[in-house]
Amino acid sequence: MSDKKEKEIKDEEVLEQEDVVDETTSEDVEVEEAVAEDTEADTEAQSSAEESIIIEQPNRIDYLGNVRALAALAIVILHSCLIAVQTHLPSEMNHMVASSIRNLMMWAVPCFVMVTGALLLNPEKVISYKKLFGKYIARILYTLFAFTAIYILADYLMEEIEPGTSLLKLYVGNLVFDSGWIHMWYLYMVLALYLLMPVYKAVASKLSDSDFKYVLAVLFVFQSVLTTVTVFTGKQTAFFIGTYTIFPFYLLMGYAISSSKVKFNKVLSIIGLIAGALISVGLTILSVQTKSTTLGSFLGNYSSVVIVVLAVSIFSLAAQANGKSNKLLKLMDECSFGIYLVHMILIKWFYTYLGFNPFSHGKIFGVIVSSVLVYIASLGIVFVIRLIPGVKKLL
Repeated sequence: MSDKKEKEIKDEEVLEQEDVVDETTSEDVEVEEAVAEDTEADTEAQSSAEESIIIEQPNRIDYLGNVRALAALAIVILHSCLIAVQTHLPSEMNHMVASSIRNLMMWAVPCFVMVTGALLLNPEKVISYKKLFGKYIARILYTLFAFTAIYILADYLMEEIEPGTSLLKLYVGNLVFDSGWIHMWYLYMVLALYLLMPVYKAVASKLSDSDFKYVLAVLFVFQSVLTTVTVFTGKQTAFFIGTYTIFPFYLLMGYAISSSKVKFNKVLSIIGLIAGALISVGLTILSVQTKSTTLGSFLGNYSSVVIVVLAVSIFSLAAQANGKSNKLLKLMDECSFGIYLVHMILIKWFYTYLGFNPFSHGKIFGVIVSSVLVYIASLGIVFVIRLIPGVKKLL
């Protein structure tokens, strides 16, 4: 028998989201071996290592959590600006500013997906089919079942359901056909990514750095550039790849950047951030002035070249900064998935049911302040309900 000391393994829960928004566990493993002859001890050490997400890189975990925390805040601001404009029809100037802020926040969902890729595509993260279906997929399904009912209840309390409406029929329709609240699409998208996760992990683990760059370049051209051409011309190009969504690109890009398979230097990332932001604002102003539905569709599409450049630049800069977290950011990260689910209830209650018009209270500053208040309230609600036994695993 060999002499072997094992240090205590500290489990640190990292919430995975996205959208959305997913819960991932990060474990720091330190194993000191004198002579590895004991088969049982070797197996246990190997199992512990396989469960880790990123070994001996605590700051990398921090920056991923920080991105997710700030992305949740960005999504609240995005939806606040969107609903405020749709509900209260502000002046052209307020419309331009609010829509510009909204479009500048479009990096959030892509960064959620990139965080998921960075965490789950890491070869050190072993995901069995039992864990895939029993943890990740089950969590999304439970959330869909629960919050579809919660949103119907909210609509009922806010008197948005016509008398005599069959609640069961409404529930099934919202759940199966995604005809409910606008932000729920993210959960269906994440579910699709999870179902194909074994394929994505196999691809990520086998490709060389040059192959990875090639695949990302092809996906970018066919899922972003050609989609942009289609938006502006109104015609579908003859060239296409049968993966109709941009999100596998974001998933793979997140892992590529976090593993340094793809590197964007700091200057290039800053240029991408500034250029993406300026183009987004400029096109938003033009779309409002001209009432262009084409530009509106372009700016609201996650396949848009502008959004791709903006999101990848932000994620790349966060990876290079590699900043440490703090208690507040960790709390924001832990509650980010719950915030995504809860905040729309508050926004609808605030802007629609109560009829609060933020443009009448400080104009665009009223929108920003109300967005922050919605975020703080959502954070508080999620923090409290996560104290209920069993809820923490869901939110």
